[in-house]
Amino acid sequence: MKRIVLLLFIVLVANEAEALPQLIIPVQNSSRSESGFYAQRKILSHRNFAASGDDSAGRTDAGKIIFPSDDGDFPTPQFPVRPHAGCENSTFCENTPNYPKEYLQAVLRTNKDLKFFSSDDLVLPDVLVHRVNALPDDDAPLCEATEKVVYPKVAQSKDKEWLFVVNQEGFSQGVRVETCGKENNACNLIEGFAEGYKTVCKQKYIYRQLVALSAIGQLKPEKFRFPASCCCHIKFTENPLGLRMGSSLGKKAPELPTSKANRRK
Repeated sequence: MKRIVLLLFIVLVANEAEALPQLIIPVQNSSRSESGFYAQRKILSHRNFAASGDDSAGRTDAGKIIFPSDDGDFPTPQFPVRPHAGCENSTFCENTPNYPKEYLQAVLRTNKDLKFFSSDDLVLPDVLVHRVNALPDDDAPLCEATEKVVYPKVAQSKDKEWLFVVNQEGFSQGVRVETCGKENNACNLIEGFAEGYKTVCKQKYIYRQLVALSAIGQLKPEKFRFPASCCCHIKFTENPLGLRMGSSLGKKAPELPTSKANRRK
């Protein structure tokens, strides 16, 4: 009797075990699972970065956000300078068609301390009147020149590199220049003052430090070359004493009279 009851109990337990749902645990590749986790984490981090509006995100012209990636860094802004056609014979130009005005405005808004570098030169009005309406009894310049204040937007640095110069509303850098009216021409009043010498008007330059925009979009102080004055130069051409001696020695000496005896020989 006991054996029959034990057998019935075993059969009942076996039937209940078959009725329970089976738990299947799949075995996956650990390396693939780990890579998938990091990929999902990277996507989420990019979404959170975009939603936070971090200022370190770069933007294209169309407003699309560019995120840093493992393949490369942020795109570097480029500002190549193409001087205007009228700047070919000068070291600066006050107008240029590709001036980055909006970019500079944004930089100036975020760098308030740059305003202390803004400065303008001055030209005295009486100097201009003196040069234009010189009276006979007044001092007269040896070389004709024009003096004015310019606001360059592109200029040539001491290293012969053309750069954008910060010159716009809210930040101006005026430079006083003096350019020859007739460069390489003879000086006034004293032409022919000494024999063997020649006078000529020459343009002189100086270097001025201005705030400029580098080729990669950074503001930096740079030295630029500007016309500063028009000076009279005296050039030695010949020896005036030699000219006088040559003119006298160059003449043929008169022949001495000869005797009849010498003629017979």
